[in-house]
Amino acid sequence: MQPGSYLGMAWGEDRMADKLTFNLPNKELLTWGEFQASTDGKTWSKLQTEDKNGKGVIENIPTGTKYLRFTNTSSTDQQIYMLDFTIGVKADNNIAPTYYCNDNNLKSFTMLAPYKPLTFDKTEADAKSVALLVSDNKAGATVKAVMPDGEERIIYEGKDQFIQLTDACLQNAKAVKLEITCSEPIKVHEVIWN
Repeated sequence: MQPGSYLGMAWGEDRMADKLTFNLPNKELLTWGEFQASTDGKTWSKLQTEDKNGKGVIENIPTGTKYLRFTNTSSTDQQIYMLDFTIGVKADNNIAPTYYCNDNNLKSFTMLAPYKPLTFDKTEADAKSVALLVSDNKAGATVKAVMPDGEERIIYEGKDQFIQLTDACLQNAKAVKLEITCSEPIKVHEVIWN
């Protein structure tokens, strides 16, 4: 490991780190390196660490941390063996229910429950269309345009898995609201304003 180089991990916005378990067998690990945390990947702070021959658990992960790393802070090359570098994460309950619908990942989704609509604000002021990708839409869904004064008007009803709505039905809308009235939930994978 060269001076200034590091071994690290990052995770999604929907997770919070609660501990780092490491096993980097080296009796002098903390004499030439340090564990660091960051909320933005640019500014790093040293984590207080205790180890036994390069093995330990760090549980004092600062709130908001999205990156953890071990950095060679010495001026010489160091040899390192990684047997374990595991970050324990838990769900971040402060994430908006619509987060997974805007993460550009078709594998993630938000469950839309019956009679519990989700509202998707316009992400671009000049957006002229919106596309919604859903699955398990067997009984049908309703999309409403939400106007600046709070008025809602139905702009789509149907069972499509890919719903494309254009400028004509979105004029002046500040958001769209997706809802179902059947007994089975549907998965909302992505909502893309364009």
